[in-house]
Amino acid sequence: MSYCAQKEKGVVRWTFSNKKEQIFVAQANQLPIDVNTSNEKYQTFHQSFEKSYSGLELISHDFIVDAPPEVPKGLKIPPGIYLLSGIWDDHGTIGNYDTGYGIVKRYSGEPLKIGDGYSINGTVVNEMRTECYVRLSLLWKWLGCEITITSSQSGQKLLVDSGTCPVHFHVSCNDDCPSGYIRCETSQYPGYCCVPCNEIKSNIVAATNAIRSLNHG
Repeated sequence: MSYCAQKEKGVVRWTFSNKKEQIFVAQANQLPIDVNTSNEKYQTFHQSFEKSYSGLELISHDFIVDAPPEVPKGLKIPPGIYLLSGIWDDHGTIGNYDTGYGIVKRYSGEPLKIGDGYSINGTVVNEMRTECYVRLSLLWKWLGCEITITSSQSGQKLLVDSGTCPVHFHVSCNDDCPSGYIRCETSQYPGYCCVPCNEIKSNIVAATNAIRSLNHG
């Protein structure tokens, strides 16, 4: 749906359940804008990891693979972690997957779920008095929501944001607030905020009741 045609400014406010309200201001040359949301959409991020160890000791080395920076943090449901391929020289583990005993072990095939979270532990075991290494290809897969703001004229994506479902948004044009909101001046960008009328109403009722109780005290 397009918003703010022939206006000077378009303001989009949106919230995810794991984030504070975000604001995007579209200028006149970007208007009108399209705002679209997708709910419960799987998003995937590929990652390559490689680490080598030199030395003559026959020991096990531990390593940690952190999620790539593109993976949203703080989700109520952490991303699933899948092993796409790997080679251990010598054998080792990654998450709940154990390569088994033996020199130079490999994995390839269907994506194999090896854990959940924002990092995963692994080992590589040196079975010979030489350098050992691990090379992995991982897939981080999470279920979330997304909001996309696009310029209707150029088709250019102006903003893409994602987080924990659900996602709610409101659009106002120029310096107006959406229906059901009241405008309040603020020192923060963009210079004003839109407060839900229901929230103001409850505060007014609470203040009125407090004053009445003082007058009858």
